[in-house]
Order: sequence, then C-alpha cells, then structure tokens
Amino acid sequence: AAALTVTADDKGKVYGANEPALTSTPTGILFYGDAYSVISGVSLSTATGAAATAGTHAITVSGGTAANYDVTRVNGLLTVEKAAALTVTAVDKGKVYGAADPVLTYTSSGELFYGNDYSVITGVSLNTVIDGAATAGTHAITVSGGTAANYNVTHVPGTLTVSKAAALTVTADDKGKVYGAN
Repeated sequence: AAALTVTADDKGKVYGANEPALTSTPTGILFYGDAYSVISGVSLSTATGAAATAGTHAITVSGGTAANYDVTRVNGLLTVEKAAALTVTAVDKGKVYGAADPVLTYTSSGELFYGNDYSVITGVSLNTVIDGAATAGTHAITVSGGTAANYNVTHVPGTLTVSKAAALTVTADDKGKVYGAN
C-alpha cells in the first residue's frame, strides 16, 4: 500500500469564544487518478468548552482509511489565548489624619465564561501609605498581583483621601506686668 498522511490543521481561539471548525489536510502521492477523497472516516477531536483552557491542547486525528493506501495520522494543536481582561479596581477610601487606617478592598469586573466567578482571580495585593506617612491629602492605593488562569487581569488604582485632624487651638497665656517694667 502507498502512504498518505492526514494532518490535523492547527487552530486558535480565545477562552470563552466559539469553538473553531476542526479541519485536516491530506498529503502524499496519489496514483491512477485517485483523489484524497479515497480517505474516509477521518475524525478530529480536541478540548472544548471550559476544558479548552488557556494554553495548547492536542487536536487528535483518528479513523481515516483508504483502500490501497496506508494512512498515517498527525495530530495538530489548538492554541487557546486568555480571554479579554477582567479588571481589579481598588476601592477609594478615606480617613482622618491620625485615625486607624481603613481596610483596603477591591471590586472585580469583566465578562466571565463557563459559569466562572470572580474567585478565579487570585493573589491580589493592595498597598498605600499607612500610619504617620498617611499625611493630609491624597495618596494612591496600588493594585498588584491578581492573576487568573484563563483571563488577562488589568489593575486600576484607587485613592486614599486623608482629611486633616480636628482643629488644634493655640491659646496665648495671660501675663501681667507693672507699668514701665519689661
């Protein structure tokens, strides 16, 4: 038998997007006017839905027979890119100078797929000036870390607004003197 090869075509998609149509390409030398349609029963499969996580997955070729030819099967790759960005936004906070520092928090937003929730985002860290360094005025609340296996994560900083402490009173001390004295 002569040799023919069926190779799964590499495909790509974004996590959560529609699955690509799987296709294959036959190669090899045909004889006596045969066409590649002599190959029948080719089946292609790969990870789909939530199982098609960001990264690469084999596109498996199975079946595929042809009278008078040996058919070799070559798998392809499905490359899944991370989905469009989820956003982690630091919540703006306020405090009075000298008061306890507020607990820093964030909100998450963006489109999720396959029943995911925002707990897919891990490792978020929030930082700002604290204690005596938190002087009256505004200070950035920075967001760092924050990753998700199948999503890109964007960080949006917040603002810590520190108000001046309660008014301090300066009172002149009463004094006395004799007329003409210092």
